[in-house]
Amino acid sequence: MDGESAEAAPFDVRYLRGDANDDGSVDIGDFIVMVQYILGYGDAPASMAQADINGDRSVDVADLVLLADYLWGEDESDSGAQSLDSRAKTSASKADKPVVAISELQPVRTLRGDANGDGSVDLGDFIVMVQYILGYGDAPASMAGADINGDHAVNVLDLVLLANHLWGAQCERC
Repeated sequence: MDGESAEAAPFDVRYLRGDANDDGSVDIGDFIVMVQYILGYGDAPASMAQADINGDRSVDVADLVLLADYLWGEDESDSGAQSLDSRAKTSASKADKPVVAISELQPVRTLRGDANGDGSVDLGDFIVMVQYILGYGDAPASMAGADINGDHAVNVLDLVLLANHLWGAQCERC
């Protein structure tokens, strides 16, 4: 290269809400991926962030309803399906979505049991999970961290594993 240094151009990553299989379009394939994941029969969507249509940090039935309404429903004006962004109470258009260079992205590390996302597994996580499971609190800051057994649901089974870990028993997943 004649003594010149070459610099790689950054890749652009666009965020397309609803594109769960990350194929560049929102279609029936995304719906199938999300149904299988939510029912526990399939792998996690290729892009959890894009599958989380309503932005509540959880891929669940609410996201599936929004996607189904987008694919097959009509808006109140009968002029066709609304965009997923408007249904998710977001005013950004595709062109307004941030473009992030891959070099700026950091790997996401999940600490099993860290439901409140503070970087440690402790009593605070137990309290957050109890409140969430009983319906008295918000969703854990880290749903992946709260899903200790990896069954794609935060429930009493995860709470038992966390309690065992906190109070002396060995937990393979924590």
